[in-house]
Amino acid sequence: MPPNDLDAGRGPRSGRPNHPPDRDVRRRVARASNVLLAGYLAYFAYESVAHGSDVWLPIRVLEGLTTGLLAVLMLFRSAPVAAQWNAWAILAVIVSNGHGFAFAGGGDTPAGLELACRVTMTLAAAWACVARLCLGRNFAILPALRELRTRGPYAIVRHPIYLSLIVFDVATVGVYPSAWNAGVAAAGILAHVARVEIEERFLGREPSYVAYRSATPHRLVPFVW
Repeated sequence: MPPNDLDAGRGPRSGRPNHPPDRDVRRRVARASNVLLAGYLAYFAYESVAHGSDVWLPIRVLEGLTTGLLAVLMLFRSAPVAAQWNAWAILAVIVSNGHGFAFAGGGDTPAGLELACRVTMTLAAAWACVARLCLGRNFAILPALRELRTRGPYAIVRHPIYLSLIVFDVATVGVYPSAWNAGVAAAGILAHVARVEIEERFLGREPSYVAYRSATPHRLVPFVW
């Protein structure tokens, strides 16, 4: 006997797929999160070009274009296989992404040191651009199980974007030295490291990530950790 409409996973009259309610909810949540993430990335792209004066203009433009491209890709991203939504993960994301707004002006820095720090910030921004391009549509804010990317910077360390953010924070304190900015940078670095730990625990249950972890043993700093 041929399968009827219900056996084929379709409604008996509408001809539309009869997806389980929880699956439809996940899809709607995924679409909403994609739109929010696209908006955040678009804003970040604008800020990178318009107000990222500590980074040289070519890199600011590259970072803006890269992040703008990711914002467009986010609108067409599929739902993750699994994602982690808990208070600690969300708090780490908020501090990691938001602490930069708390940096303020600092004391005088010797010209040579300031130049070295600005070059370091520029290189860190360029490294982040390359890492984001490698991720493409798999870029995420909260821990999520998506297609694993292991090329480019991800063949060197497992969390290259967090590495670039930490380097950028340290160099920012070098350009604007003050106790306040050192505290802001410390909070940001702790949040970046917390995100590494949270993601490692979440993704460590996936066999493909376990294999990747064996092939790329360092989380954040090559040959160190």
